[in-house]
Amino acid sequence: MSLQIDTERTRRVATSLVARADDLHHARCDHAVLVDHLQLEPGGWLALRPLQTAIEATWELGTFASLLADAVEAGDAFDAAAPGSLAVLLDLADGLAGRRGIVGEWRELLGASGPIGELGQTYDAELRTPYTIFGATPLEVGRNLVLRALADTADGHQIRPDEFGLVQMGPEHFVVVLPGVTDLSHPDWALSDEHRTVRDLDRYAVPSSRSSSVADNRYAQMVVEGLERAGVPAGAHLAVVGHSFGADTALDLAADADFGARYDVSHVVAAGYWSQPQLADVSPDVEVLVLQNSVDAAVLAESVGHSSLAQAVEARASAGGSLLDGDLGGAWSSTIDAIGHEVDAVVGAGEFLADHTDELVTISAGWSTMRFDVVASEAIDVVRLDAGVHRSGSAVVDVFDGGGRGAGHHPANYITHLDEVDDPQVEAFLASLGAAGFDGWGAAVAVDVSVPDR
Repeated sequence: MSLQIDTERTRRVATSLVARADDLHHARCDHAVLVDHLQLEPGGWLALRPLQTAIEATWELGTFASLLADAVEAGDAFDAAAPGSLAVLLDLADGLAGRRGIVGEWRELLGASGPIGELGQTYDAELRTPYTIFGATPLEVGRNLVLRALADTADGHQIRPDEFGLVQMGPEHFVVVLPGVTDLSHPDWALSDEHRTVRDLDRYAVPSSRSSSVADNRYAQMVVEGLERAGVPAGAHLAVVGHSFGADTALDLAADADFGARYDVSHVVAAGYWSQPQLADVSPDVEVLVLQNSVDAAVLAESVGHSSLAQAVEARASAGGSLLDGDLGGAWSSTIDAIGHEVDAVVGAGEFLADHTDELVTISAGWSTMRFDVVASEAIDVVRLDAGVHRSGSAVVDVFDGGGRGAGHHPANYITHLDEVDDPQVEAFLASLGAAGFDGWGAAVAVDVSVPDR
């Protein structure tokens, strides 16, 4: 007796199940906010646990049904009775959820994390909305994958402020999704009292911006630990998509020899960050796409931070510190570096004035006549990056004139551009990503990266 499976109907049912679970997931997040505001603890949170269980089970069932349909169509005959056949699909549908952190069984009782994260529970992995990545061509597949990942970096329901995303697209294929800082628009000059996220601007993002080293990037260090604790096997194929501080972290990981020895990082997408100083440190074997909105205020600020003038100031400060420590050799070396940067800064300033004389005159006239709209418009034209696509080593750098949402930094600006871009070099990268095995259905989890309080 053989089992007949209507694969098309199975996929329709799977899609319906996932959509229903997504609706319940958003409703659960809304209810969790109310529970928190009304201080209904612990009873309120316990009441949400059955709903969370239903959501996770529905996601798993929908993903399993889709994987089963794919498996049936991929082979001449799918033997459900063969040892391990269904078990492999069930394991993929569950993703890496269930491999919990130190709170273990307590989390099974209390349910999902709070809607804005929480203290502790570091390296917990929770199931979230699965991925469905398809396309008629590898180009469509690659584009759809990056669009979904970038959307997740802006979706607090999918990835909380104290988490990063991890998607299992197959036994050995994983997508790592790295959102940026949580306090860019509302700076918090210490770790958050609500969740102690490693995605913190002043504590971790700023120090990391000075190098391509994982040793200087606590976010990258916690991602490495999070992947290991989640059970991502050594030798797994990784695609990494990051926005803002997540883009910095993605390239720091790609530049790290130890990380590259443990995992096969084949593709990196770095959006919304001044990534140029990092590219030389990344292995040419890693395909990299850098996306930069020409009016992204954060990218522009980072580019200034890497300017000759900024480096000169830093070198002068280093020379002073060496003198205080009695290190005459270090002070001399830093002073020579500072002089070199200062010469570059003077030359650059002269070129800048020559290139932007008309705009600077207009800005001056705008100030004198109180035409602040003119000042703002011309100022943007002065500092905006030059749009265009070029290669920097093995990386493709796509600077585009995009939207102004969130001072040009919001992932929505990057999503809109990527959905429409048709440059051959960008399309070649996306097609390569789409042909690398990161397609189909994937179980997604969010991994907690709250900095331990110790």
